Amino acid sequence: MKKDEPNPSATIQIDVRDIQLQDPSSPDLSAQSRATPPPLPPSAYAPPPAAPAPQRPNKALIYGAAFVALLAAAIFGGVKVGFALRGAPAPRASAPSAESAESAPAIVSIPTVEVNDTPDAH
Repeated sequence: MKKDEPNPSATIQIDVRDIQLQDPSSPDLSAQSRATPPPLPPSAYAPPPAAPAPQRPNKALIYGAAFVALLAAAIFGGVKVGFALRGAPAPRASAPSAESAESAPAIVSIPTVEVNDTPDAH
């Protein structure tokens, strides 16, 4: 490293009194005050862009319809699988016919059950 080059890892100390807030090479802005704004760029004079192309249908609507269709298919498939796993429905007990009603007793007798609330000392 040469003696003229500063050390790149050295700490630089700046005195606040040495700082200038205005660039001396820039002209004084107060002397150049304008009565009119600056001219527009050439792109401002270009014709307006053409009308946008027609937009596709709303994606949210399409995604919502697809979700509802998928949900309906899942429910339908689940019901089909449930019925397939359960098998054929069991035959339901039909109302007793007239012949079996005559042979069966009209009153069903149930024996009395006694409940003892005292604990047994075993």
